[in-house]
Amino acid sequence: RHPRRVAHRQLPAWGAALLTGRARHLARRPLILGLAGLALLLTGALPFGETDLETPITVAGSLTLAWAHLANWRLRHACALQNLRSR
Repeated sequence: RHPRRVAHRQLPAWGAALLTGRARHLARRPLILGLAGLALLLTGALPFGETDLETPITVAGSLTLAWAHLANWRLRHACALQNLRSR
């Protein structure tokens, strides 16, 4: 598969996941981290594909995206606990 085809198919799902998390907890950090991670992944795959920079850029993007997921998960669970306590 060509990386551009994969990116065009998955980009709407990535964006939706980032935006729904933002709508739930209103924090900007996971959104910013997620967008940075996605930008690094796409940069590593498209312009730097087949070069020596592809691997370090995509690894940095993967780690940044994982950090965004962790931040989003923590915030979502904090919101859920607050909702349970307010009942």
